Amino acid sequence: ARDTVATARRRTVRLSPERTEPLLSAVPQAFHGTVNDTLLTALVLAVGAWAARSGRPADGLTVELEGHGREQDLVPGADLTRTVGWLTSVYPLRLTADGYDPAAVVAGTQDAGTALKEIKERLRDVPDGGIGAGLLRYANAATAGLFAPGAGPEILWNYLGRQTARTQSVWGPAAEADALAVRPDPGMPLSHPLAVDAEVENGPGGPELAATFVWAGEALSPDTVDELADGWLAALDLLAAWAAGGSSAGHTPSDLDLLDLDQNQITMLEEMWRAQQ
Repeated sequence: ARDTVATARRRTVRLSPERTEPLLSAVPQAFHGTVNDTLLTALVLAVGAWAARSGRPADGLTVELEGHGREQDLVPGADLTRTVGWLTSVYPLRLTADGYDPAAVVAGTQDAGTALKEIKERLRDVPDGGIGAGLLRYANAATAGLFAPGAGPEILWNYLGRQTARTQSVWGPAAEADALAVRPDPGMPLSHPLAVDAEVENGPGGPELAATFVWAGEALSPDTVDELADGWLAALDLLAAWAAGGSSAGHTPSDLDLLDLDQNQITMLEEMWRAQQ
């Protein structure tokens, strides 16, 4: 039997403003990345460490990513400023662990910067925010066969960004907005065994990172999801401590628009520059 909305379980985890702040600033700055790069790296580390403890391969993670879908630059002359509602893109992505061992990074025996850079570059390799994946898989007979048949990635990831506080303004949410919210039918099948929605909320003491883990109650145990969620939080703290220690991962190929250098060449040049200081 397939899990449905009615059998779904959920857990929300939250970081204090003190633990959230470096994830919004110091960590992304240390490897010229984004908050989403950081959060996904922590997820790969958490799943990899869990897999290693369970005797499973820890060579990366395949996820399905949700994007905003507002890639208006893809169509010359398109203007989405007057559109209302979600324009969601969904696409699969393999987040590799070729240059590092997630379990070793979590254990502190490998540099976290290598993991951050590798995940960052895999995300930068996605063309046009992944908006074409659905067309290639479902609407183009010539390319549909290139996608693996059957079930897709087991984890769905969506980072909603930073949510600002609601204010009383002309265009503020209506008081009856919650009453008009769309709720899924209890019998609707779940699309993934595990879905993670993360966002940064403005709490009373400052920004707070929150994430809701929704899982198929008949497929995953609460203990497994707790281990993954707690491992994700621990990996985030590890990345924050890495940046607080003055570590810097340097640049990656996607940072250099005018030069065609691979990661080994960039690393060599950075080491030569540091040696001359």
